[in-house]
Amino acid sequence: MVEGGMSCVKYLLFAFNLLFFLCGLGLIIAGAVVLTSFSEYAQFLGEGPFGSAATYVIIVGVIILIVAFFGCFGAIKENYCMVMTFAALLIIIFIFELAAGIAGFVLKDQVVDVIKTSASKILDEAGTGNTADITIFNTIEKDFKCCGVNGFGDWENKTNKLGGDGCCISLDSSLNNNRTGCYEYYLNKGDTGKLRNDGCVKAVQEWAERYIYIIGAVGIAWAFIEIMGIVFACCLGRAVKKEHEVV
Repeated sequence: MVEGGMSCVKYLLFAFNLLFFLCGLGLIIAGAVVLTSFSEYAQFLGEGPFGSAATYVIIVGVIILIVAFFGCFGAIKENYCMVMTFAALLIIIFIFELAAGIAGFVLKDQVVDVIKTSASKILDEAGTGNTADITIFNTIEKDFKCCGVNGFGDWENKTNKLGGDGCCISLDSSLNNNRTGCYEYYLNKGDTGKLRNDGCVKAVQEWAERYIYIIGAVGIAWAFIEIMGIVFACCLGRAVKKEHEVV
């Protein structure tokens, strides 16, 4: 059994792994919450990185739970093989997190193009009277307080303008509190001040990036903690190996 300073490292490593386990559990929950949030607007977001990022977080969380077992068991039992396996797996996770972080920053500029392409396609379909796409746009416009892809002018030349009804800020008494047709009503009346002019692409992008940045910040902070875990594991593994060699 290791003694002195290494005994302290052993229990620190055990405590670290309990924290590691809770972090893995937290990542799974956070990933599930983000995935649920994105699923509501999946069609508008298109084939972007948002759902993939949330799925990636869940997978990392599951892997962390498995790795934490090796660390906890190896530290308490002073099992050299399990401690070093833990250290190796921690290094692999660290590399994957680093690679994901770099990829995230590199691909960040493509996010707007993906959302804009998807949103423009839905807007065109809604403009022809597609009920499902009209509903999607109305939901996005009401939830994010925006209008069209780039602004209320996107609906102006469409055959069917019902997709712009989510742009109405308020409803005149003559509309009888009925939102249906309000966009065309205000447009014909020349009262465009009652239509939102902020595009939905920008609004949704900012909303989605908040989630991504939170995940990224947590990932970076945790990466530094992982380095401490790797150091603790290597120190304990070295001490256990030395003790076995002496025996």
